[in-house]
Amino acid sequence: MTEPSLEESEIPLAPKQHDVDEDSSSSHDEEGPNWELLSEMLGTSALAALKDHLSAPEKSHEAAVTSNISTKDEIPKQNARESEDEEEATAESRDRPSRSRNLELPKRNMEYSKKEYWDERFATEEEYEWLVSYSDVADQLRPYLSSPQTRILVVGCGNSSFSADLYDDGFPHVINIDYSETVISTMRERHSIQRPSMEWLEMDMTDMSELEDDSFDVVIDKAAMDALMSNEKDVWNPHPAVIVACRSMCRHISRILHPGGYHIHISFAQPHFRKKHLLGLHPNPHDDKNNDDNATNKTTTTILNGKEHTSEFQWNVCVETIGGDNSDGCFHPFLYIMQKDI
Repeated sequence: MTEPSLEESEIPLAPKQHDVDEDSSSSHDEEGPNWELLSEMLGTSALAALKDHLSAPEKSHEAAVTSNISTKDEIPKQNARESEDEEEATAESRDRPSRSRNLELPKRNMEYSKKEYWDERFATEEEYEWLVSYSDVADQLRPYLSSPQTRILVVGCGNSSFSADLYDDGFPHVINIDYSETVISTMRERHSIQRPSMEWLEMDMTDMSELEDDSFDVVIDKAAMDALMSNEKDVWNPHPAVIVACRSMCRHISRILHPGGYHIHISFAQPHFRKKHLLGLHPNPHDDKNNDDNATNKTTTTILNGKEHTSEFQWNVCVETIGGDNSDGCFHPFLYIMQKDI
């Protein structure tokens, strides 16, 4: 025989108790099941199940109270740990320059090509990392940095930590140049004690006449040429001033590179457009257009060992995607690697 069941709303309730002791701190003014009546209506198993069901919220409440007490005990410990972490983070931030958080971007891209813009920006900005950090490209760079004695030039260094990270990775012979005296003075002071052999020179990367021929094994440009391109206007037909500046920069880099040395250029620019500058393929604006025989730009390109080679700068060019071809995402900066003829 099936034992009858009752919904909670149908459970007979015991009369309310109003006889409360005045000195008692707890009220007994609560409703509860009339177990006598229920025992007559339900079988033994159904009655037991009902009692378990009605006592469950009570048990849950007790468990919640216990958990809450335990949690309260843990809160001071957790706050203490968070406080310690904050103190460590604060101490670390004091030792490491921070990036400018309230940077006002120029209204026009061409401002990036002006020295005045950078002087003003570097006067307040402590650090900014363009495109990628050293750790992002270290694995791809090391094969071209043959030994701790490698002589390295970083052009357009700015206030990036790239050179310091390069130094700390075991390549201490680094010279940095930038045409902003403001940032060179700041960086020289910042690194003079921890990285004493690293040098900082105020110099325009489009005119490095002060540097001797064949004096570097590696020249690194991370987004420096990109600043020149901010006045390019049309990627298909660049402004003549941009062509001249880029050609002058590449000629100087080729001149100061030791035979067999590498120029490593890091940029977000697409190879189709950037290689034209790195190979010297844009017509030289200084040529006499009316007399091809007198033209100074007689650049020829060939394929040597599977790489494009230019007679203009006497180096070959190959391109790698930073992070590798299987890295996540669709858009990546590129690593342009030029090796000077031996």
